[in-house]
Amino acid sequence: FQITARADDELGSLIASFNEMTRQLQESRQTIEQAANDLQNANRELEERGHTTQTILENISVGVASFDPQGQITQVNSTLERMLGLQRVKTARKLTDLFAPDEAREIGRLFRRANRQGVVTRQTELELASRRTAVTVTVSSIRARHGTVGFVMVIDDITDILQAGQASAWG
Repeated sequence: FQITARADDELGSLIASFNEMTRQLQESRQTIEQAANDLQNANRELEERGHTTQTILENISVGVASFDPQGQITQVNSTLERMLGLQRVKTARKLTDLFAPDEAREIGRLFRRANRQGVVTRQTELELASRRTAVTVTVSSIRARHGTVGFVMVIDDITDILQAGQASAWG
């Protein structure tokens, strides 16, 4: 609201102050509305990126699991569910729930090295779908300014690649 009455005395100065205050309130309100719109747009964009990332993770041929800094599983893609068994993955809360004790210890060492080095990759054999399978396991630490905020573990079944190499060598 703006008051249009004119006066030269104290009332005039009060009217001018009131009008200035309402103008500033209107500007503040517009700034807040713009900030709210910008925030909604940014949230929408983040949500779209999250959906895109989730879609990518669900459509790649490697098993992927993310962990928080304490080693708790935060997300697992469907490829890893197929590799390890859906029921095992659905009930798993930490690394030791996913693998046999000796495998979990070996992969746990990769987590500790990744925490120091950033990314670690190792070729090994794991029990996948009730059979020993040649895989590469890559563990990456996810870092922010204040330190490690989690880890990503990628498991790639390389059995076919090794068999093709062996067949080529025999040829």
